[in-house]
Amino acid sequence: MSDLEDEFERVGKEYQQKIPEKLHDIVVLFESIDVVFWSRGNLAPLIRKLHGLRGSAGTFGFTRIAESAGKIEQDLALIAAQPNGPSQASWQVLGENIRHLSRFGLIEQQPDKARDTPTQKPRNNLHSPMVDLIEDDQEEAEFITEVLRCAGFRVRHFGSGEAYKESWSAESYSKPDAIIMDMMLESGDLAGVETVKAIQPDRVVSPVIFLSQRDDIQARLKAFEAGATRYLVKPVDTAHLVNLLDALTGRQPEDPYRVLLVDDEPNLLEAQAVALRMSGMSVKTLSDPMETLTALKLYQPDVLILDVYMPEVTGPEIAAIVRDSDDYLNLPILFLSSEQDISQQLMALNLGGDDFLVKPLRQDHLVAAVSARARRARQNAIVSQRMTALTAQLHQLSRTFDEHCIRIALNSQLQIIGLNQRFERVTGLDLYDFESQYLEKTQWLSCQGQAFGDVLTQVAEAGRWQGRLVLDTKAGEKEIETTILKLEAPGAPENGQYWILGTVVGDANDQ
Repeated sequence: MSDLEDEFERVGKEYQQKIPEKLHDIVVLFESIDVVFWSRGNLAPLIRKLHGLRGSAGTFGFTRIAESAGKIEQDLALIAAQPNGPSQASWQVLGENIRHLSRFGLIEQQPDKARDTPTQKPRNNLHSPMVDLIEDDQEEAEFITEVLRCAGFRVRHFGSGEAYKESWSAESYSKPDAIIMDMMLESGDLAGVETVKAIQPDRVVSPVIFLSQRDDIQARLKAFEAGATRYLVKPVDTAHLVNLLDALTGRQPEDPYRVLLVDDEPNLLEAQAVALRMSGMSVKTLSDPMETLTALKLYQPDVLILDVYMPEVTGPEIAAIVRDSDDYLNLPILFLSSEQDISQQLMALNLGGDDFLVKPLRQDHLVAAVSARARRARQNAIVSQRMTALTAQLHQLSRTFDEHCIRIALNSQLQIIGLNQRFERVTGLDLYDFESQYLEKTQWLSCQGQAFGDVLTQVAEAGRWQGRLVLDTKAGEKEIETTILKLEAPGAPENGQYWILGTVVGDANDQ
């Protein structure tokens, strides 16, 4: 047994020893409530205690305690919703149920089912998942195999669906971590679909990535009906394929995903942390939710996990505060709670969460949910960095144009919205001379040998036009060697959707 598995067992035993204390606290809280001077606020601490017991007991395998606590919590919620408070009879029944829970919990010595103990070793770049590749094109198979092996995967290649079905049915055959299946094999255009149906009719054995020349909806539907996890159209982007396999096989990056886990229940906090650490993640635990912002700054996690019901502040309140900062707008926030009321879950998500995980939660489900969010967060960060770099390049390009070219920026209605300094020096005109003017209506610009309407049509269709324009300026006519561009990229300088770029022909003083 590994050190982390030992830790999980230790946390579970510590929790088991605390059950009598937790049950005693619930009884004391109930008996301290005066039903004659009843108020909803008096019930809140008791509801929170039962809510916490429901989630933690279920996580550690004490299912019957969790179910009893959940039933009492629901009864209390109904009482809290009544404007006049509970009747003596209903309050007496509630008390009997609480005392029964306490007696039952004291008797219960062992979990009534095996705990969901994580046994998976941490996965990192040293882990080599097994991938089965079914591809009848030998050259393509060799290329994909080499790419995957260089990326750290083990690959078994099969040249036909029949050969793969025979291997799959052999007793000595070990199931792969993922399958890459060519859709069109020699035996037919949908042979890959039939092969997948034959090897895993229950569709739960291994994730399947289909590769195909076909990009029609019928082929995609057939693939997903057979249990496809992803469908990629050839030629395949191999970098994307490697990233996809990393996600499907659970392989962690060299720099582990960082998770900040906030829960006021120490044993439950540690059990969840152990499960995530065993999957290869780096986890920081926090039992005081008031320290969340400080921990975010110091730890810089990829994912934040919040318990919903905590003293002093709730998880959704923390999420709302975190979202107020631009630094954390893209940080995935997951709520972890035994709350099953869908309206409460939606309210929590509206305050800034990305997902709601209901306790008790299987450890592999927790790991899968957190891994998916962390992976997406890092991918988004890479895209954001690329967009920032692209925007910087566009602005640099704009400055370069300004040094050597005249430039006119137009909006989608072809209204003039910007002129650079080079244009103003060459023509003696500025933006005020063209206020509210539209390119197709102006009198100061003409095309040589071509109607301007035809120029605009070509720009709209092809995205660009090259030729010569004549500007009627204060210094006389200027002939301009011109390119007109239609810009689609977000972040284009001056928000212009069209640029007219050019240099003056035949006058060295103006160029």
